[in-house]
Amino acid sequence: MRLSKMRYVFVMAAIALAVIYLASCGKKDPVSSDETIPAGTIVYGSKDSNDGDYGLYSMDAAGGNQKQILDTEDSEQTPDCSSDGNKIAFLWTISGKSQIYTMDMDGANLQKHTSYDYTVSYPRWSPGDSMIAYQRYTDGTNYDICVINLISGSFTQLTADTANDMTPSWSPDGSRIIFTSNRDGDCDIYAMDIGLGTDPVNLTMNNVDDVHAQYSHDGEWIVYVSPDRAVAESDNEIFKMRADGSDVTQLTNNSVSDYTPCWSPDDSWIAYRSYVSGPSWHDIFRMRADGSNKINITNSSAIDAWPDWTR
Repeated sequence: MRLSKMRYVFVMAAIALAVIYLASCGKKDPVSSDETIPAGTIVYGSKDSNDGDYGLYSMDAAGGNQKQILDTEDSEQTPDCSSDGNKIAFLWTISGKSQIYTMDMDGANLQKHTSYDYTVSYPRWSPGDSMIAYQRYTDGTNYDICVINLISGSFTQLTADTANDMTPSWSPDGSRIIFTSNRDGDCDIYAMDIGLGTDPVNLTMNNVDDVHAQYSHDGEWIVYVSPDRAVAESDNEIFKMRADGSDVTQLTNNSVSDYTPCWSPDDSWIAYRSYVSGPSWHDIFRMRADGSNKINITNSSAIDAWPDWTR
């Protein structure tokens, strides 16, 4: 009798373990050990595929907790978060005229900073958040890189080339700005020292178009957009290179285009806009800085663009 009771205990224990095992089968941890969800908030532009106007939204790095920041009957585009994570600079197009504005992360305290007759776009905060660099359509002929000092209100034009100089990005120490220019024919990534009066240096110097460059937060790398060198007439892909233009690495390889990459606050991830989901809409993806673990984090039927990742 004593033995049968022991057998009964063992049998019941085995059944319990089997139930636990079977219950666990078919389940998968939502995030595996090598897919840890990074920290921070991503601000981006989004519009319905049937709506011509963008609004600004935020989400966590997993694509959750999506919130509307500002979405009016006009168009709000190209957001950039301040280094302290408290404000957003962006382009607001009202009645056909685009100007640079700033606001708090929740959409409060809207401030207008430019009043040009010609187009301005792509505002980017300086380290320390005292200045904003941007591209301005100078006299209706070409784009130049300009800077506005938010403390004094003064304005400085940094480039004055007959070519188009566009999409500025500050180095982490504020001493340099990289930008895209077609001054040598095709679009290349250039770097210029602020205030030294030296000529910009061509970092890419090739026969394809290189655009949308951004420094990493440690200043060691630059992420940017360029065609796949191995495929003629290819779509645009995400690349990275050292800050001096060396060690070029292709990070994406799709049959569609990827655009506007940005670094995570710790430089271990990159968020970007991709057409992978289909030609009618664009999603925000994230991947590790080596190009692995690509994940669609908006996965919607909207057109999502211009991600910027803040802490």
